[in-house]
Amino acid sequence: MKLYHLLLLTFLFSCSKDVKFTNQSNTTPQIPVYIPPSQNTQTPNIHLVSSLDSISTINKTSSWYLTNRSFDELYQIRNSQFWGFQSTTNGYVSFQTNRIADYWNDLGTYIYTDLNGDGSKDLWSYYYKSPWPTNSKGLCLFTELKNGSNNFHVGLTQIRKAVVSDLDNDGKKDIVLFSHGYDKQPFPGDSIGIFYSNDLSYQYLSDEVGFFHAGAVGDINNDGLVDIVGYGVGGTAKLSTPTVYLNQGNRKFKLSKTNTINFNMNDGYMSMELYDIDSDGYLDMILGNGGMIKIIKNKNGVFDMQSAKTVQNDGMPLSFIFYDFNKDGEVDILTTNTYVYNGFNIKLYINEKENFTDQTTKYFDVTTNNSSGTWIKWVRLFDYDKDGDLDVVGDGLYGGILNNTIHWKNNKGTFNYTLN
Repeated sequence: MKLYHLLLLTFLFSCSKDVKFTNQSNTTPQIPVYIPPSQNTQTPNIHLVSSLDSISTINKTSSWYLTNRSFDELYQIRNSQFWGFQSTTNGYVSFQTNRIADYWNDLGTYIYTDLNGDGSKDLWSYYYKSPWPTNSKGLCLFTELKNGSNNFHVGLTQIRKAVVSDLDNDGKKDIVLFSHGYDKQPFPGDSIGIFYSNDLSYQYLSDEVGFFHAGAVGDINNDGLVDIVGYGVGGTAKLSTPTVYLNQGNRKFKLSKTNTINFNMNDGYMSMELYDIDSDGYLDMILGNGGMIKIIKNKNGVFDMQSAKTVQNDGMPLSFIFYDFNKDGEVDILTTNTYVYNGFNIKLYINEKENFTDQTTKYFDVTTNNSSGTWIKWVRLFDYDKDGDLDVVGDGLYGGILNNTIHWKNNKGTFNYTLN
C-alpha cells in the first residue's frame, strides 16, 4: 500500500467521530477536514447584580435593601485621612500619630454612597470618643469626597448600626442611627438619630431610651411612609422590647405601643431587620440572638411574638443577607455569627416553603474561623471583584483579620473564601 493511503486510513480511524468529508466520490479521495468539538461549555453567570432589584415593592422600602444596594465597594477608612480626628481650637483635624486622636472610627460604622444625589460618592462615618468605652458623645462626619467639604456633628454616644432610607420622601438618602450608648455598667442606653443629607441636619427620637444594638427601617403599615423600629437589650433603661416610631410625614414620628404584642421584657435581641419573607406584601421582623433566629410575621402592621418561627443557629447573629440563593422564588437567609466575639461563622438557610434548612456547605467552602477576638460586623452582597455577579463581602473586621479584606467570591453560584 502506498504511504499516502496508509496515512489516510490511520487518520480516518483515529478521528472517526470528528471527521467530515468534503467529497464522497469513490474515484478521487479527498483530504478530510477535521471539525473540532464545541468549546462553548461555559456555565452562565449566576446571581447577576441586576437580580438585587428583582424583589417586591415593599421590600424596596426596607433599610436592609437600601443600605445593601448603596454599597458597590468598601471604603477603607482605616487607611485614609478619616481614620481619626483631634479636636483643636481650629476645629477637627485628622490625627497625625496614633496617640493624639480624640475620636476613632468605629470599624464598619460608615456609609459610602452618593447621599446628596449629585452623582459623586459621599462618606458618612461615626467616631467614638477615646478612650473607649466612655459615657461621652461621639463624632459624626459627612464629607463630599469630590471637593473635601467636611461637616462634623457631636451626637450619640455609641452608634452600633447606621442604615440608609428616605424618611421624608424627598428622594435623597437619609441615615438612621441606632445607638446603644455607654457600653459598660450601668448601661444607661441612648436614643435613635436621623441624619438628613438634604440639609445636613440631625434629628433625635428620645421618647424611649434603650440599648439599641439593633434596628431597621421600613413601611410596616403600608401607608407609604417608612417607619423606624429599634430593639433594646436591657440596661438600666429596662427596655428589651421593640421601640416603634410611626412616620407621620414632614419629619414627624409617633411612638407606638400597638404594633408589637406579646414581647417579653426579659428578652432582647442583638440584631434585627425588616423584610417580607413570606411574600404577603408586609415586612416581617427578623431577630437574632444567641443560638437562634426569630421570624415574626407582620399581620396588618402588627408583630406578635407568639407567632414567631424559630430557626436554630450556630452562634449569635450579627448581620443578615436576604436573597434567593437557589433560584426557587423564595427568600433565603444568610447570616454572619459570632461566638461572643471570639471567632465567627456564616450560615445559609434555604427557604423551603417557610422551613429553613442549613445548606451552608453546599454553597460556601470556608465558613468558620475560631480565632480569639476575631469577628465580622456586617456581611454585604455586591459585585466585589467587578465580574458581573454578586459576591458576599465582610465589612467591619476585627481581631485576626483586622487590616485585611474578606469576601466569598461567586463561582457560578457557589462561593469561595478569599482573604487578602
